[in-house]
Amino acid sequence: MRSIRITRPGRRMATAAGLLAISAASVVAIPGTASAATAAYNGACGSGYNVKSWFGIQSPTEEVTVYLTYSAATGKNCVVGIKDNQTTTRSITVYIERDDTPGSRVTDSGNYTKYAGPVYIYAKGACVTWGGVFNGLEVLRRHTNCGA
Repeated sequence: MRSIRITRPGRRMATAAGLLAISAASVVAIPGTASAATAAYNGACGSGYNVKSWFGIQSPTEEVTVYLTYSAATGKNCVVGIKDNQTTTRSITVYIERDDTPGSRVTDSGNYTKYAGPVYIYAKGACVTWGGVFNGLEVLRRHTNCGA
């Protein structure tokens, strides 16, 4: 005699939804997506720089969006961290480095109302590691934007 396993899809879905809600509540970095409250890239790196990637770092009341941009004309990558609430001053750090050049990290750190950076590094044909720190939380992206 063969046994048949009976499951209740409704309960399984409720459990999955509960776990998803718990997971979502603990996420502080939002890679590649920007919420309506997130500040838009402000062009701080200069003309000719195109956004390649971004992520948000959230505090209970504010968010900093960290952007990685690149200029094909200069071969430089640029990182800038922009606050969504530009009426308060907070500590923000942004940085970038070439993966193939140890000790090449370029950093901007301080108490800012609007944004931290821009920081630049020449990395044509190389990968970069970049990130930001806000509200004691650090998000780091390794080995990205690898040029041809």
